[in-house]
This record gives sequence, C-alpha cells and structure tokens, in this order.
Amino acid sequence: MQFCPDCGTGLPDPQPHFCPDCGAHLADDAASSADEAERTESEPESVDGQGTRAKRFPGWVWIGVAALTLILAGVGLFVWSAAGSAQREARARAAQASAKAASALLTTMPDVRGMTALQATGQMKSAGLAVGKVDYDAAVRGAPGAVVSQDPGAGTRVRKGAIVVLTVAGKQPVAVPKFLGLDRGGAQAAAAVVGLNVVVIETSSKAKVGTVLSQQPAPGSSVPPGSSVNINVAKGSSSSASTSDGTHAPAKGSSERTAIMDACRIYFSYNGKFIVNELKVRGTRAFANLTPVDNPAYGSTGVYLLKNGSGWVVSTDSRTAAGQGTFVSEGDWLANR
Repeated sequence: MQFCPDCGTGLPDPQPHFCPDCGAHLADDAASSADEAERTESEPESVDGQGTRAKRFPGWVWIGVAALTLILAGVGLFVWSAAGSAQREARARAAQASAKAASALLTTMPDVRGMTALQATGQMKSAGLAVGKVDYDAAVRGAPGAVVSQDPGAGTRVRKGAIVVLTVAGKQPVAVPKFLGLDRGGAQAAAAVVGLNVVVIETSSKAKVGTVLSQQPAPGSSVPPGSSVNINVAKGSSSSASTSDGTHAPAKGSSERTAIMDACRIYFSYNGKFIVNELKVRGTRAFANLTPVDNPAYGSTGVYLLKNGSGWVVSTDSRTAAGQGTFVSEGDWLANR
C-alpha cells in the first residue's frame, strides 16, 4: 500500500493522481516512490555517517562471512595446537634421550670390603672404575690384607672412570726383588733391604756355584713384610777337597769350619747360627760370606780371616771390605795377603 507523502493517508491501488483526503498531487511522488522501492529491492543501500548512501549486503552474506571466519580461526587454532604438541613431544623425547645418555655414563659402586686389594681392583675394573690409591693401616680392625673401607661407599651412583680409594688392614706389602742371576749372598742382601727372608734350596746345576737359578714368588710379586722367598741356587761340593789353586771349602761339621764360625760370632758379638753363603780357605787365610739366621734384615756380610794357632780371627781388613759393600776381590786377598 502506498501512502500520501503529505498527510500519510493510505492510498488505494492503483494509486490516484490526487490524495482523496488532502488533495495533494501524487503522480510524480508515486513514480519516484516506485522507482525507489524497485532500487531498494534490487540493490539494498545504507547511509554512512556523512550522508553518503552505501551498498547493503543481504544477511546471508554476513552469516557466510562469519562462518568462514570461524572456520579459518578453527583451522588456525588446530594448526597451532598441533605444532605446539609436536614441539612438546620433541622436547620430551630429547629430555628422555639426554637422561638415558646420562644414565649410561653412571655405574653403581660395588662393595669390595673383605676382598684383597688385588681382588678389589679387579672388581672395580669390571664396573668401569679405577683404584687410584690403596692406603694400608696396621691399626685398623680387619683381616690383614683385606679391604676395610672404600671411598666412595658401596651402592653410590658415580660416573664411569671414577677414582676409588681403598683402605686395607695391615702393613703395606713389598715387591719381591729379582734374585735370578745373583749369587746367594747378593740375593739375601737384596731381600734384607725390603724386609724379606730368603730360604735357600740347593740344586744340582752346571751353573756357577751359589748362583740363583729360580725363585718363588716371582719378581715383582707383592707380599707382606717379613715373608719368605724360596730361591734355588746351584749346589757346590760339601767336601773339603782342594781346587787346583789350593782353595777349599771346609765341610759341614768339620773342626776347621766350626773354628771359623766361632771367630765370626766373636767378631759380630752374635751367638746364633749363620747362613753360610760362601766359605773359602787357602792356607792360613779364609773368606766367609754370612747372614745371621735370627736377624736376616742385617743382610749378608763378608769377612776375611787369618789363621791364629789352632783357631781363626777376623782380619781388620774386613772393616774396609764391609764399608765397600762388595767382596768380589776375595780371590786377590787370598792370593796376595
């Protein structure tokens, strides 16, 4: 229905040229209104703040735009969330790998208490650890030679290759010297220096008499101080038969040998027995290399003796020889004295 632009009265259809109420002319206004209505239906318009007419879009267009915006926002949110989740998973995997690598570098400290130092060292080596120091304590309670404490303690998680300090009960062991090739006196002297005893086992051999042929324990072995080392030495004749130069070794139990031992005991102010490493007699002169049985740490000592009636006395030249620490010239002394 059309309305009169002047009075607002409803107009019949078709529209008359004049308003039946107020008589206003309606022809131009009606045409104008019809044109405007047609434009409005075909092209919706709006007026902006400056009075300029702007094109209006149907509501479904705006609904579509809003829906598209929401879809795009949802896709972006999904992509962002997926990317963030992937990053978090990557960081978690990296952290797990790092923790696993760090764990692979660690090991658990074994308990080696009660073992020998050698056994404990092998156990530590199997665990990827190293024994850096072994302390010996004679005052600590425990079986001699057994590990009584360790640092770090048993069960501790440590890096592989870590250094371990062990404490062992008892005195520090000594290394067995190499006696092979020495003479009996030299072997006994070398043993006395490190606090070991020598047990001589005479063995028939074509080697020079008194030469050490073998030993047990082997050179370099670690043994407690005061331990005995067995040495096999080349055996000589026990008779008093003379050599081509008139030198002989008095037989065991002979009066000559007993007199020489008595002279040595007087000289050393010693009443015990000697280990006779070497004994030579030529005429009125003699050479003896001895080790006190009761005091092996004293070492082997060589002395020169002179015949004195039916007995013997130690020559004062022995003091010079003892100071030199060697008796390789006893042949010259016997020959030229």
